[in-house]
Amino acid sequence: HTGRVWLAAGASARSEPLIDLSDEVSTIGSLGLTGFALDPQFAQNGYLYLFYAVDPEHLANCAAPASGAVACRATYRAGQHASSGATIGRLVRYQLVRPAGAQDFRAATAVNYPSRRVLLGETPGSGGAPTGCVVTDTAQGPGGLAFGSDGTLFAACGDGASASATIE
Repeated sequence: HTGRVWLAAGASARSEPLIDLSDEVSTIGSLGLTGFALDPQFAQNGYLYLFYAVDPEHLANCAAPASGAVACRATYRAGQHASSGATIGRLVRYQLVRPAGAQDFRAATAVNYPSRRVLLGETPGSGGAPTGCVVTDTAQGPGGLAFGSDGTLFAACGDGASASATIE
């Protein structure tokens, strides 16, 4: 939920996460890292997909280019999460590092961070429509990920509404 993914073997997990996006992921209400999927061709390409609500503070201060590293303003304080605020859902793809001498990615234990590719939610849409799922409250944001039998990646987005609102 907080933006960290660990490798686990049986009942034990590594002490350090495989990937850590905790500075970027919102933990307001029921938001967070809600979708995770391995590519159907994972053994051959090493791709993993993460779907999450972007922390509003991060969204306001950091640029997430379609590919490559996130760039934040010098005044941005990593780890200082917003307690409220509208944001977007973001879908990213990373490639793991194929172990030396390995034929495929099945034994991979590290992420190639420069391989980052934003597939949905690159910008908050200032001056236009946002490019990700709109999230205006503490629930109903990004959801799960699933692959169709043809390899299409499906990403579930909530309606961005309040979970506690009443209709009169």
